Amino acid sequence: MADPSTRGELIQTEDDTRADDAILAPDVVTLDRAVRALHHIFGPLVDDDYLPGKTELRDALAAGFGLSILTAEELCDELERAGRIRFVRTEEGTAWHIHDELVPT
Repeated sequence: MADPSTRGELIQTEDDTRADDAILAPDVVTLDRAVRALHHIFGPLVDDDYLPGKTELRDALAAGFGLSILTAEELCDELERAGRIRFVRTEEGTAWHIHDELVPT
C-alpha cells in the first residue's frame, strides 16, 4: 500500500536522477545544438504569438532530442535567456526569431 504522506507528490529515484543528468549534460544537448536544430526545422522565424510559438519550439526540441516536455521547456527558457531565441513584435505581427547568426558554422 502506498504511503499516504507521499500521495500527490512526485518521487524521484536515483535512476531517474541519473537519466535526467544524462539528458541535461552539455555534451548531449548544448544550446548550439538546440538552436541549430530549431533553425533547421523552422528557419529564422516562427510566426505565432508568444505562448503558441514557444510551445512549437518546445515540442520540436522534445521530439528532436527525445527530451521530456519539462526538460524541453527548460531548454527553451535557457535559449530565451541566452538570446538565442527571441520573441519579436512588429507592425506586421509577432514571431519568434531564431538567432542563427550566433551559431558557429
